[in-house]
Amino acid sequence: MHLHFASTPSRSNAAVRELARLFRGQSPDWTISSSGFHSFLHLLPRLGLGSKYRACFFGDNFPIPRPNALYQQICESSPDAIEIWSLLSYVESLRAGALGQSYAVTKSLIGTDMARDLARSGNFREVDVGEESENIPPLGLVRAVRPDITFVHALLGDEHGNLVCSQPSSEGFWGAIGAKVGVIATVERIGSTEELREFRDAMPIPRHQVLSISEEPRGAHPQPVYASPRFPVEGYEDDLAHYQVWRRLATDDAFFKEFCSLVLDVPDGRVGYQNFCNWVANLEGFKTSFETKREFPKGAEILIILAARKIRERVREGGYQVIIAGIGNSFFAARLAKQWLDEEGVSIDVIVETGLVGIECGQRGHPFLLSHQNMGRAERISNAEHALGALTCGADNVCLGVVGAGEVDQLGNLNSTFLKTGKLLVGSGGANDIASSAAEVIVLTRCTSARLVDKVHYITSSGARVRTVVTDICSFTRQTPQSGWFLDDVYPALGGNPIQHALAHIKSQCSWPYETLDRMQFAAPVSTKEMRGFHTLDPTGEHWTRENSS
Repeated sequence: MHLHFASTPSRSNAAVRELARLFRGQSPDWTISSSGFHSFLHLLPRLGLGSKYRACFFGDNFPIPRPNALYQQICESSPDAIEIWSLLSYVESLRAGALGQSYAVTKSLIGTDMARDLARSGNFREVDVGEESENIPPLGLVRAVRPDITFVHALLGDEHGNLVCSQPSSEGFWGAIGAKVGVIATVERIGSTEELREFRDAMPIPRHQVLSISEEPRGAHPQPVYASPRFPVEGYEDDLAHYQVWRRLATDDAFFKEFCSLVLDVPDGRVGYQNFCNWVANLEGFKTSFETKREFPKGAEILIILAARKIRERVREGGYQVIIAGIGNSFFAARLAKQWLDEEGVSIDVIVETGLVGIECGQRGHPFLLSHQNMGRAERISNAEHALGALTCGADNVCLGVVGAGEVDQLGNLNSTFLKTGKLLVGSGGANDIASSAAEVIVLTRCTSARLVDKVHYITSSGARVRTVVTDICSFTRQTPQSGWFLDDVYPALGGNPIQHALAHIKSQCSWPYETLDRMQFAAPVSTKEMRGFHTLDPTGEHWTRENSS
């Protein structure tokens, strides 16, 4: 069967747990899909319950996106087991399945190795529109996807199968509506039909699709549940510490054995999981190591501030009205730039691919872009089709994209999927969709020969719209995709050496052809004001450890 775990962004992790308890030690050979394999969903691949894993992201997304060795092991043992999509293209395929169509039209994927791989499996093909015009961009078709069973976590349910769901809905409910067999739901609370009638506008799934509803309070843990004040259900925030726990559980055999003993080997999975959470909380040094304030890596600090400067500059010059930010340092830089632009009276919305529009970018915001806090304080909340499909990829968009990458080449192509060594990074997420259609793209990476390469090993995102590459030492800019790169904003952070030393170092790390000014000068050093604004965005420093810079 094909089992899909809808991420809205609350996922039914209680269902993940119970599937593991029921099928542990068996070989059901499922296709398991979700928008991302991270945190609790590591459990099913860890037990080998799937023969194919389909998603847009594989790894850990807190505090920044990082590879997880679990998926590297899967790739090595079964190269075809992992199937990587972009977020919007996968949502489009689920929508096509629910609408009874064979394919969905997409502007994403084109010109990438991800498209090549999906074409080999019959899930993608390019479309010849039959006209030669600059106004008609190339299009692709993604094959419709219909899971057999979709798992959903909702706020409320009743005995008739009605489900009440709160925005933001991220991928939406196409996977649930189009499920061939139906929907298995967990809810925070089961209520009466009369109570649920007050929320008829928040029932996106037809009740005849629902196979069962189980009351599972905190069934999305460690992910959050956002419930707007009108709902008679109390939401809860991310358990950030447990995101770190699940990174460890994915590869630490002794730790995982303890989890199995406490959760999978006991009669009551809910009680067992509560006992596991209590056990984790009492681990010696666990809270201390997580909550201790760390010094922010200097290189990452400079990278973010230089990127924020570029974002501010491009917004002013390009007249952009929307910034869509990727996870991690990209989001931090966008928030900082938004603060500066607000001070200058320039109105700009920062949005997130899961459907958050008008993110709070001041001190009340949260560094983790998917956090419950950012959901609650966004000016609007919707879904991925709105944020990525319309605001980013829609007609006449006025969107500046800001993303990170593991590798960038001289054409601006980005790689966040596979390195030359075969190592799996994390995949696309929504980065391919942003790079495919945003009016302009700024990329954040490090100034190292491993990052700035002649040709990326795997094209996750096309560089056609990349105009700026910001590093922790300098920036590279170009006017058009056809024009050459120009070096600017060289930062005076290389031990107080003269500009010639800095230029020589950059040349040793970047083999691209690029131009420089005849009399190159250092960019302005980070000011006290910039540092003050930087620290207001993360006053405790708890999310930014030295590990983030690796």
